[in-house]
Amino acid sequence: MMVPVVLVCGTYCSTTIAHTYTSMPSPLSPAELQEILRFTTDLARKAGALILEGSYAIQRSGAGSVGEKKNAVDLVTEYDVKVEDLVRSEIARAYPYFQL
Repeated sequence: MMVPVVLVCGTYCSTTIAHTYTSMPSPLSPAELQEILRFTTDLARKAGALILEGSYAIQRSGAGSVGEKKNAVDLVTEYDVKVEDLVRSEIARAYPYFQL
C-alpha cells in the first residue's frame, strides 16, 4: 500500500509548492515520522526567521522591494522569493527523490 504525501509551502511563498509523492512505502516507522517532524520543524523555523528578517528590512526602508502577484492587494517581496527558494532547496537536499 502506498501513502500519498503532500508538501505545501505556506502563504508567504510567491507560488505554492505542492507535490504528491506516492512511492513511499506505508506505514512509516516512528523513527521516520520523528525525522520528518524534526526536518519540517527546523525548516519552518528557518523560514520564519527569514520572514522576520524581511519584515524588519521592509519596516526600516519604508516600502522595500515589493512587486505585484496576482492583484494589487496580493504583494510579494524579495523575502517571499527567498523563503520559497529556501524551502525548495532544503527539501531537495533532504529528500532528493521528491520532484518539486
